[in-house]
Amino acid sequence: MNRVALSLLLLTVTAPIALAEGNRSLGLTFSPVGVFAVGAAHGVATGYSANLGWSFERGQSPFSMGGHVASCAMFTEATPLSVRFTPLPSSRWRPYVGLGLSLVLGHSGDNALGETVAPLRVGGEAAVGLDVRLAGQFFLDLQGRYQTFPFGGGPSPSRQVEVAAAYLGLGVRI
Repeated sequence: MNRVALSLLLLTVTAPIALAEGNRSLGLTFSPVGVFAVGAAHGVATGYSANLGWSFERGQSPFSMGGHVASCAMFTEATPLSVRFTPLPSSRWRPYVGLGLSLVLGHSGDNALGETVAPLRVGGEAAVGLDVRLAGQFFLDLQGRYQTFPFGGGPSPSRQVEVAAAYLGLGVRI
């Protein structure tokens, strides 16, 4: 199944859950161009990536859930669920921080993640961002993420793949 179809399937499954109560909202963000840097044992690689993000909010609570799928020529990474804290939930300028569990899947061919290890890895994510409300239900989202994944079989800190990424996207609340 291709990445776009998988992303749409995930959103189709999760949207009714998020909208089950009237005081919840689902935010969808599309960032067609983002940048990333991957650091592994054999050096650093950089490039461009596209991102599809989502956030589930409940009323004026400072806590929400979010996630994303991002893809580039070297890998696809996803954080299906992260917990976010927004200190100003009702403000026009809404900064947030988040933590989540991430997955990365290296694509076939030469890539920065290395070919000698399993293509799918599980790691952690820390994110910071800023949502700026625009007209109507639209918002601008600026997000930076740091992710770390084990390079080989063990969680040794010297054998980690690190991904730093930044995205600017347009979102809508439904």
